[in-house]
Amino acid sequence: MKILGWIGRIIFGLAFMGFGINHFRKTEKIAGYIPDYIPWHTFWVYFTGIAFILAGISIAIHYKSKIAAIALAAMIFLFIVILYLPDMMSSKMAIVNYGAFIGAALFVAANSKS
Repeated sequence: MKILGWIGRIIFGLAFMGFGINHFRKTEKIAGYIPDYIPWHTFWVYFTGIAFILAGISIAIHYKSKIAAIALAAMIFLFIVILYLPDMMSSKMAIVNYGAFIGAALFVAANSKS
């Protein structure tokens, strides 16, 4: 069963590294999702992109993965609160998807020793 945890951790980490890379490839599009009342859209896209990449690496290589997974869950929770709850009627599926990511990140945190 250890192999399944190892594979799952790598896939989960790679997925978030991919999300982070996407923040650099599609900066303008992603910046468009940020509400106008939040300044420095491009900065926040780059910041979250870097955070996704670092968390993904940490989880995949199992180094400080507990703190990385908790920080990742907190960041995704903030996305729900800031980006999706204000427009909940048109973003119900996004809330469900991000909720699944939060649950998975917390599961990784609970099963990480470092």
